[in-house]
Amino acid sequence: MIKTVFIGASGHFQFTLTGSAGQPDVLLAAAAPGCPGEPLDNLISGIRRLGTEPALYDDYREMLRREKPDLAVIDTCYGSHAACAEAALEAGCHVFLEKPAATTLSQLERLRRAYEKAGTQLTAMFNYRYTGSFYRARQLIREGAVGEVRLLNAQKSYKLGERPDFTRSRSSYGGTIPWVGIHAIDWISWMSGQRFVSVSALQSRMHNGGFGTLEADALVQFRMTAPGAPLSAWNSGRSLRTTRCLPKDRGTALPNIRLFWGAASIMTGKPAGTTRC
Repeated sequence: MIKTVFIGASGHFQFTLTGSAGQPDVLLAAAAPGCPGEPLDNLISGIRRLGTEPALYDDYREMLRREKPDLAVIDTCYGSHAACAEAALEAGCHVFLEKPAATTLSQLERLRRAYEKAGTQLTAMFNYRYTGSFYRARQLIREGAVGEVRLLNAQKSYKLGERPDFTRSRSSYGGTIPWVGIHAIDWISWMSGQRFVSVSALQSRMHNGGFGTLEADALVQFRMTAPGAPLSAWNSGRSLRTTRCLPKDRGTALPNIRLFWGAASIMTGKPAGTTRC
């Protein structure tokens, strides 16, 4: 039996609920907020729909002590992710962690040390790697079917809408790039098989609807490891329009990889006549 507890409910806890459905060896045992005042209503309702009544705690550390779970699903205010994960690792749990795993370098270093000491597993909620279009794109790149990659580009645009209060402060939000840009940063490295060697970034709080320090627009560009390495870029903006393919005189794009309200494209060195959009 995999005894599972939840710390917070501010992101993609549904991944665990979906994966647990119909699995008799998974027990969704308990839940607690990861930051003050965090609502758990949607999470609790989801667990109940699966036929389980979770124990509820006000303090996640007490929950970890009493429940002694096998797995902690951490999905709280972004600035609290690292501290919650560190506590779960110290309690001997495996950890399924919402991104970003940490919002400062000091948090990340403490989390790294806790992970290395714990001897358990930690993974982040990077769901795109094994969705069909992304996985197939990686296969085509690795097989050389699209030629030599020169540029990997991704864009993601959200309606600003209503956001939780914790997104108003950089200390609890962490920033738009580590929150949503991290998906593209992950799959760009994963698809290309290369690591990043340099980075530059810009961000703006203009027209952020009064949401404190939340960045409404962001742009980040990387250079990769290989000689003559491809560039990669990611951008986000609440008013940006989706780019569906690359101009025909600029190289070849894979069939557009759709994100929620965004787009991804890959430019190679093949002749322009083979462009597919």
